[in-house]
Amino acid sequence: MGATIQATLSGSNFVAGATSVSAVGTGVVVKSVGVVSASSLTATLVLSGASGAYTLTAATSGGTSNTVTFTINANTLATTSNLSVTPLAGGFFGSTAGVGTAAKFTSPDEVWGEGNLLYVLDSFGIRTVDLTTAAVTTPTFTSSVNFSRIGGVWGDGANLYVADLSTHTIWKIVIATGEVTTLRDDSNTLILLNTPSGIWGDGSRLYVTDNTDTIRTIDLSSGKVTIIAGQDGVLGSADGPALDATFTTPWGITGDGNSIFVSAFDRHTIRRLEPNTP
Repeated sequence: MGATIQATLSGSNFVAGATSVSAVGTGVVVKSVGVVSASSLTATLVLSGASGAYTLTAATSGGTSNTVTFTINANTLATTSNLSVTPLAGGFFGSTAGVGTAAKFTSPDEVWGEGNLLYVLDSFGIRTVDLTTAAVTTPTFTSSVNFSRIGGVWGDGANLYVADLSTHTIWKIVIATGEVTTLRDDSNTLILLNTPSGIWGDGSRLYVTDNTDTIRTIDLSSGKVTIIAGQDGVLGSADGPALDATFTTPWGITGDGNSIFVSAFDRHTIRRLEPNTP
């Protein structure tokens, strides 16, 4: 649910801000379009549809694109009740790299995955697990930053975004190069939150839970921070219009392109944010 992918389309006469991308099929939401050149663009998609084939097409004045077809694979967990639990990696306290159960973690909690790689947050920072070999390693970028108190992690295929509980910031890590920066707004001012914990994104915005008992968005283009649910510093569990509702220690967060789901740590509930219906 809520997997985010990037698709590349080729064609002609693409124009930034004028070219749009549409998807054929329900459960595919186009969240952002980036024009690379007049003949190439990338589209960020959030997937929540049923398994099957889907197509993308770009539309622009005087231009056309090749149609891109992709497939959402069936979730095998949903089609069988014959499941088993097996160890993948770790089993002992520590931070030792290794393969499978020879590796060591310390209190691993948050996980985000892409393809054959898992990114795991534990007390020593960020670790990776190769799903093909079960090899556990520590990325080299962790040597330049203290990742000792981090909350959640989410990625868009090109970047990782990590919520830092101690510095009240969001780290951006370029997966291809390992470059680490903190998110800033369009005036280059550091974006400061209040003990951010959960984080999820849709390609154009990050959705973050923090210690003000609110849900905030960060616009990835401008860096603008906006409260979309809850009331700053007001504890509770009241439902209703998002800005009238109250939360107590919202923590985990995810979405499917249509709704946002939040775990309320101290209230033992799962809350849902969705558009109002007429």
